[in-house]
Amino acid sequence: MGNLARRGMNRVSGASGPALVMRGVFAHLNRDGQTRPLPHHAALVRRVVCADDGLAPHADCQRTREEWFAPQRPSAVVAPSPATARGARIRQPSAGLTLAMDPRLPAAAQRLRFDLAPGVRPARVEWIVDDELVAQSAQPHWSWPITRGHHRVRAVVYPASGGPGRSTPTVLFQVH
Repeated sequence: MGNLARRGMNRVSGASGPALVMRGVFAHLNRDGQTRPLPHHAALVRRVVCADDGLAPHADCQRTREEWFAPQRPSAVVAPSPATARGARIRQPSAGLTLAMDPRLPAAAQRLRFDLAPGVRPARVEWIVDDELVAQSAQPHWSWPITRGHHRVRAVVYPASGGPGRSTPTVLFQVH
């Protein structure tokens, strides 16, 4: 929704502009009968994931749900191993995330913020991308300079109370 002059729109909210247009479009499309769900592409693969974090079902998973994945994509999630940091997981990027670099911005200026799930208070975090240690931080987040390709990220979390570092589950994502 915008204007032909490519200038910002003033005093137009989703409720007064786009929502009304979309309501009209859908009313027109559905004028001749009952609606039905969109069909799933035959090549999609149904997989069960943990509803809380999108990972493969694991010991800490309370609820599961089914999701659809492209078959050529490697599994979007990796189940935690017994050495996984109990309760620590990566919130961002989410499992299976696909994002694109913005061609209007310099590649060196584009970053993706990695975040641990809320409640983790580390002394130190090691961020590992594609099996290579890329950074250490004292915070539960770090901004990764994005590069194109399929990537795997995990974090080794060292607790503030001391003790050995524990790995989060690996999260797979891709950048176009």
